[in-house]
Amino acid sequence: QLEEGFQDEFVVDKGWTAEGNATTGIWERGEPIGTFSGQTPINPDEDNPTDLGVECFVTGNGGGGIGTDDVDNGATVLISPPMDLSAINEPTLNFDYWFAIVDRDPPANDSLIGSVSNGQREVGLQRITNSTNAWAASPAFDLSNFIQITDIMQIKFTAIDVDPGHVTEAAIDVFRITSEAPLPVELVAFEGAVETAG
Repeated sequence: QLEEGFQDEFVVDKGWTAEGNATTGIWERGEPIGTFSGQTPINPDEDNPTDLGVECFVTGNGGGGIGTDDVDNGATVLISPPMDLSAINEPTLNFDYWFAIVDRDPPANDSLIGSVSNGQREVGLQRITNSTNAWAASPAFDLSNFIQITDIMQIKFTAIDVDPGHVTEAAIDVFRITSEAPLPVELVAFEGAVETAG
């Protein structure tokens, strides 16, 4: 725990939960088991190497073939524990993410969505649709620019497999909310960030 803010590198369980209607690829915390399409990594084979421990949150971690435990038939939503950010000036969210889609006909249409809730309203922060196949850093989000800050803030990460499905994997690590103001960046909030997909 930071003096001002919240930090989680997922070494211990701080109370994150998962919900949604996906049939496989449900978010889970652990040391990731890599899967590969040829030489291209699909599920990460290690957490972000810059943080503590070896754990991260990943969508399914069963190993095997690339389609064995990926996100299928809907959405899986990773939800942070409630956080009191009301006393923080410009609470700024940063996280590292992994996103991979095995493209085929028809073109890939799945996504990883980050959103923020204050207990009354939820707003989307970022919709990721392009594969990274590696760990990548998010922009810095000053949450007060998107939503009223309360004492029950939650961050959600939604990985969605939309019909017709593709092999889709996601992971989250190095999660931090601090009082550091971010550099200006062009960001547009959007509503309805976590609609489930059938």
